[in-house]
Amino acid sequence: MTTLLVRELEFYAYHGYSDEEQAIGHRYLLSIEAVVAESASQSDALADTVDYGQLSAVALAVAQAPQSRMVEHVARRVALALLAEFGLLESVTVEMLKRMPPMPVVASAAGVRYTVARNQLA
Repeated sequence: MTTLLVRELEFYAYHGYSDEEQAIGHRYLLSIEAVVAESASQSDALADTVDYGQLSAVALAVAQAPQSRMVEHVARRVALALLAEFGLLESVTVEMLKRMPPMPVVASAAGVRYTVARNQLA
C-alpha cells in the first residue's frame, strides 16, 4: 500500500457558520492523504494507482459547492466522494483549513482533519 499526498490545494468558497461568511466567502486550504492499494510501485503504470491530478479535481469540485456551515461537513463530503470515485482507495484523510478565520485571536488558519476508511462504510 502507498499513501498519496496532496498538500494545500488553495481555493475560494462560500462556507461558514455566519450568513456574512456565506455571502462574502473565504479562502481555504485542502490537503489529502489517501491510502491506495496500488501496484504502480512495481509496474510503473499510472493505470495501477490513483492519478493525484484527478484526485485533486474531484476534491476541489466537491469542496467548492454546495455551501456548508461547518468545515467538518465539507471535509466529510470530500472524503466520501473520493472513496466513491476511486475504487483503489482504502482510506482517505482530508484536512480543510480556513485561512485567517474570523475569530478574536489571530491564527493563520483553523480547520479540521477527517478520516474515513472504505471498510467503515456500510
